[in-house]
Amino acid sequence: NIQYCAISPLIERREYRAIKELMALF
Repeated sequence: NIQYCAISPLIERREYRAIKELMALF
């Protein structure tokens, strides 16, 4: 979750959803 919060502001909201789904898989 820490890394997720760290990269969240660096990416766009659209990719934010994609990353969220990828993080859910791992």
